[in-house]
Amino acid sequence: MQTSSLSSNSPQVSILVPIYNVAKLLPHCLESLLRQTLTSLEIICINDGSTDNSLEIIHHFAAQDPRIIVINKLNTGYGDSMNYGLREAKGKYIGILESDDWIEFDAFQKLFQLAESCQADIVKANHFRDHTSGESVKNPEILPEDAGFCFCPRAEKKVFRFGPAIWSQLYHREFLEKHKINFLPTPGASYQDISFNFKAWSLAERAILTDEAFVHYLVDNANSSINNPGKVYCVVEEYAEVERFLRESGLYEQLSGELEVAKFLSYHWNLQRLEPRLAKEFYQRFRAEFVADDQAGLLHKSDFGQKNWLPLQMILHHPKLAYDLLRARKEFVNIYHARSWYFGSSCAILYIIMEGVANVFCRKNRVLLGELIKTDFKLRYQGSVLGYLWAILRPLLMFAILYVVFAKLLRLGDDIPHYPVYLLTGTVLWNFFTECTNLGIQSIVQRGDLIRKITFPKYIVVIAATSTAVINLLINLFVIIIFAFINGVTPSISWLLCFPLIIELYAFALGISFLLGAINVKFRDITSIWEVLIQALFYAVPIIYPISLVLDSGSYGLSAAKLILINPIAQVIQDVRYNLITTETVTTWELVDGPLKFLPLIIVIFTMIIALLFFRKRSKYFAEEV
Repeated sequence: MQTSSLSSNSPQVSILVPIYNVAKLLPHCLESLLRQTLTSLEIICINDGSTDNSLEIIHHFAAQDPRIIVINKLNTGYGDSMNYGLREAKGKYIGILESDDWIEFDAFQKLFQLAESCQADIVKANHFRDHTSGESVKNPEILPEDAGFCFCPRAEKKVFRFGPAIWSQLYHREFLEKHKINFLPTPGASYQDISFNFKAWSLAERAILTDEAFVHYLVDNANSSINNPGKVYCVVEEYAEVERFLRESGLYEQLSGELEVAKFLSYHWNLQRLEPRLAKEFYQRFRAEFVADDQAGLLHKSDFGQKNWLPLQMILHHPKLAYDLLRARKEFVNIYHARSWYFGSSCAILYIIMEGVANVFCRKNRVLLGELIKTDFKLRYQGSVLGYLWAILRPLLMFAILYVVFAKLLRLGDDIPHYPVYLLTGTVLWNFFTECTNLGIQSIVQRGDLIRKITFPKYIVVIAATSTAVINLLINLFVIIIFAFINGVTPSISWLLCFPLIIELYAFALGISFLLGAINVKFRDITSIWEVLIQALFYAVPIIYPISLVLDSGSYGLSAAKLILINPIAQVIQDVRYNLITTETVTTWELVDGPLKFLPLIIVIFTMIIALLFFRKRSKYFAEEV
């Protein structure tokens, strides 16, 4: 190893720059350091046996500025290089800058002033995420309300959830030396910042944050060590070191929850960067560790929070599905640069749905659901002369009235082939939606006696109530098919496409039922309000009038028609008519442009997600309030 030092005075800040084969990006990095407004610096460049001309570039810059210290060593890895730099540093504070990144020119001036104002052991800032395409986005990890005041990290544990971006932090050198905080000297450059970062935050007494961003972190450098799949288990070694450290320092009980969360997030991130063969192998280790931690009682929802707890439960209880979601998200990121919440949100949603489905359809609850469906269907028509015939007669009578008024008197459907079937289809689907929501919204209140007496998933009550509407719809679909044959509609394979559309409509009705049914337990006016809204909504859906009538209504006709067709109810009715009756039917897909075509489906999914989350949260209070 060769070392050259040209500084005799103790600088205010020592900056460590680990270097390995970054000749293309290194000049920009060093230039950003030499132009710092804080001039009392030493810049320690540690060349880890580069095989390109990185060393020549370092010497070139060192010849121009005596603040640059050159350490040239054999290739022993990132951790060993950083330990060389820590031993060489003479500054009051120590900063780090990766050699493929660069930093704003006033960064160390501001970080130094913050450190002095608080006499801090650690100062942390935000950073920018730069792409080789030129895009630069601020990573807002630290919010303004969390910045500008001194705190103890063991009391304000939020800092343990931040990524281990040690290059966005400034450390008091005596603090690091006192506690012997250094890097694991494992080969290569793989996650050695994890244990260093966790130890520093664990032992710091005073820290301060700023929401300003300084370092420009290059996220898609093809030569970056994070893209090397050969170091699969280095992250595991880092967390084993953190656990050893916490146990030996007596901090394990206080910080074990933070350790589990940090480990989960790091393992999750590591999994996504690996090629498929290595990813599957690592996933087995990932899951095995957390299964063991779960059995040891180390995993607590209060530590993970809802966002991370639900994906963790997916991994523990639905491992194959969780793995597929993780890998699917990787492909999504590669194509669209999706943000990190995608997997967490997907898992959370799927876990809630699967948990609900599993609860509803386990043997005990399946029996209860079946009994409730039979009881609800019988009670609906009990005491009536015509009984179950009303399931067919109600939509037929409504159809007859609408047909006489709007087809015969007002002549609205003259230009539509098979208009009677067209009108009957819209009427049946509309009746299904209104019946489904009306029954679902009232179901929790009407089953209050059952809810107070026994414990079971409350979803069952809503599903059972809406199942009556589903049974009625199935009966009426046969009527529609018979009516279609009578009116000369030609059977087609496209008829089968009506079933997923009906499922979409049921999902929308079920979502509204879950949401408003939960609110109706506390505010009984919801039922009356919904009845008024449903009457208004009837005229906003093309049931009795063709959408062409709206299109021809003037300068705003096209916009009005598009607005009508992004309503999921209108979209489903028009699509069913298109597949069942005539391809002359105007559909959302045909009329609406671009991504807005998908808006009806997005509305359905969003409604169901919000409804499930709200219903799940409120259901624990139903027995008291019903």
